[in-house]
Amino acid sequence: MHDRAEFDRLIATRDVMSGVVVIVGIADFHRVKEMLDRSSLESLLASIDKMMNAQLRKESFGARISDDQWVLVYPNESSAAAQRRINAVSER
Repeated sequence: MHDRAEFDRLIATRDVMSGVVVIVGIADFHRVKEMLDRSSLESLLASIDKMMNAQLRKESFGARISDDQWVLVYPNESSAAAQRRINAVSER
């Protein structure tokens, strides 16, 4: 998973893209952060990074843009295919 700086660089250097952009966040992240110790929180976030990476194809791009948000970019993908990917993430 890329970081925010890499995402910003990609967007700045790309021509206008067609496809789908999905932003995923953790609901009530501040509560989750308060409930877990640092090690457990880092483990949780690493697991989410891995899950997000699993949703990417070779031509796709993913970045963690904040503590609790990820963006997944699917160039040239139909909205139906993107919806299937979103459903797969939501189910986890």
